[in-house]
Amino acid sequence: MGKGAQEKNHPNQEEVLNPPRDAEKQCKWDSSPHGMEKKCCRVQKLLAPLCVVLSVLVLVPLVALVVVRLQSCSSHPQFSHMCPDMWIGFQSKCYYFSDNESNWNTSLENCKAMEASLTSIDSWEELAFIKRYMGQGNHWFGLQEEVNGQWRWTNGTAFNNWFEVWGGGPCAYLNQEISSALCHTEKYWICSRPNDYVLWTRITESQNHRISRLEETSRSSSPTSDLILTSHPLNHIPKLYI
Repeated sequence: MGKGAQEKNHPNQEEVLNPPRDAEKQCKWDSSPHGMEKKCCRVQKLLAPLCVVLSVLVLVPLVALVVVRLQSCSSHPQFSHMCPDMWIGFQSKCYYFSDNESNWNTSLENCKAMEASLTSIDSWEELAFIKRYMGQGNHWFGLQEEVNGQWRWTNGTAFNNWFEVWGGGPCAYLNQEISSALCHTEKYWICSRPNDYVLWTRITESQNHRISRLEETSRSSSPTSDLILTSHPLNHIPKLYI
């Protein structure tokens, strides 16, 4: 047999050496266990970033919730004093009666420097208390008339005219009755602020509000995570059995 005849392959042998493309794809899919492991690794690599993102979405609100819970679980503080030194307490407020005189605007700034404001007066009982402790001098308090004639407290609340303001000035002050004068005149002044218990209660309520919002965020994150998991295209990959 000649050399050329030896090198020429039999048609059946050539078909075996060059299988059809469909058969080649089938071989790749129905490959050995080692090949299946490669496919599993590829799927795991695709799922890993998704798992990290979902873990962050769930864990961050939970950690924040735990931190706020620990802060709010502190024991009820023991208040030895409801008001700072040199201040006088009445009901839920602390009052400071000045021993020097200044104009109305400077008096307001003096109160702000002590984290307070020129006092408002909300009841006859409060008015009687202030008159009892302020002495004989004239004292500015936190009521001022606007250009349109509306009297307003320093916290922005409109005065409802539950007492009468005498005089013709735009800034109110106290003597034996409630009067008004030009704001640049100098008088004593009265500051007020919430007492320590009221301030603590406000802080606690603010923390509880933050906790409620974090709990809602934490609860809402779980359905979102489930939705992401069920709708992600990778969940439709056929199961691979080895």
